[in-house]
Amino acid sequence: MFFRRLVIGEWQNIVYGEYLPIILGQTSMNHYGLSLPANPEEYSNYVANVDATIVHSFATAAYRFGHTLINGLVRLMHGLMDVGSYRVRDNFFVSTQACCGSTLKTSVHANSFFCFKCM
Repeated sequence: MFFRRLVIGEWQNIVYGEYLPIILGQTSMNHYGLSLPANPEEYSNYVANVDATIVHSFATAAYRFGHTLINGLVRLMHGLMDVGSYRVRDNFFVSTQACCGSTLKTSVHANSFFCFKCM
């Protein structure tokens, strides 16, 4: 249970400390009380009687908004070196990709690929 709380805390710190300020702007964060306090001692505790559910339509809108942030370009990396890229729309459901001049083979897991030269 401790590690679950730790992971959720890290996730919330990233969302409220880094992601939302970029998306909403610091002015909106402050206006709606979403900014994290500067002093970690000021963090509030969990309040069990607060209903944390959201409306389905809001979840759908947030999901769609999040997907508009995906640029649709996948960069192929070999270590720290950029070896190419491809557009997702051109390769959706395609089980082969270029890697080191060879063809990737589908592994036991349907969504995993490996290159015989890079193994």
